[in-house]
Order: sequence, then structure tokens, then C-alpha cells
Amino acid sequence: MDMSLFVESKYFKMRRQDLPKYYRINGAIYLSNVDFFLNNGSIYEGKVIGYEMPQERSVDIDTAFDFKIAEITMNELGMNAEIL
Repeated sequence: MDMSLFVESKYFKMRRQDLPKYYRINGAIYLSNVDFFLNNGSIYEGKVIGYEMPQERSVDIDTAFDFKIAEITMNELGMNAEIL
């Protein structure tokens, strides 16, 4: 697998803990002016602001395993899993 599209070569020999902080889109919150979206067809253009969400509140659930991780996380944080 060609990792050059995933990680810059200058980071290949660095420990994960020493890499610079990065952010990714998690799909949790999107706010947009309807007219702007309809005219541009994208929520990623114009004035875009990110929201830094804590990792424990940003669990993508795409598989049964992901769901289990989210359930364990909620229990550890004392959240009520009955809302699921």
C-alpha cells in the first residue's frame, strides 16, 4: 500500500506520539445556511468553522464492533445507554 497519500514521508520514522496533532471530520455536527448550501452544493466552502470534539464523544459507529466500543465508552463515562 502506498502510504504517501496517507502520511507525508517526513513523518514515516516518527513515533505516533510525536506526530503533530491532526483533526478529522466525524460527521457529528453540520450547520449551514440553506440558501448558501443550495447555491454552492457544499458545506465545505465559504466561511467554515470547526468544532473540536473530545475523542470520547466522537465515536463513529459503522460496525457492530464500533457500537460495542461506544457502549463501553458510555458506561465508563456514566452515560445512560438506554437512550440508544
